[in-house]
Amino acid sequence: MPVLAEMVAGIERSASRERNLASLKAALAALKLWPFDPAAAFEYGRLHAELARLGRPIGVVDTMIAAIAKTLGGCTVVTTDSDLRAVPGLNIENWRE
Repeated sequence: MPVLAEMVAGIERSASRERNLASLKAALAALKLWPFDPAAAFEYGRLHAELARLGRPIGVVDTMIAAIAKTLGGCTVVTTDSDLRAVPGLNIENWRE
């Protein structure tokens, strides 16, 4: 869900808002969306504090994504940046490497 929210935010700022929004809505049925539920919220708080203690805070949405993945267990997060590498025990793949 946090990624969907980021996508909608980007579309709302785009020059082709209507076309992009229609494309996203058409693709939505094929996407698997995991909720940011209470378990993920507690994991988010734990991760936020742990990363702050380590001196490696990351963005709110990235922390939410990491929390969801960790509460689901056995998940691999696909990313193209290094922020999520700061999360201990999170399985990450960068498909651009």
